[in-house]
Amino acid sequence: MKTNIAILAATFYLFFLSILAYTGALYEIGAMVYLISPLIVVGLVYVVLAEDGYDYPELGLDEEWGIRIKIRQNLGCCSC
Repeated sequence: MKTNIAILAATFYLFFLSILAYTGALYEIGAMVYLISPLIVVGLVYVVLAEDGYDYPELGLDEEWGIRIKIRQNLGCCSC
């Protein structure tokens, strides 16, 4: 939940900054909005990396980390 809020806040802040830069109002409002943006991004990265809300299953002795590839015939989406 905390990560979702941080992602939304950073996205809206950077979107707001982009709109200010596009419209030319960035100079009128001030450089503080621009200077704070690296802190917002670094804070977002910290919150995302510090998130420990999901418990991943432990791997067995015969398993290793990787991806699971699904066979096209088993998806049932087409008659390939």
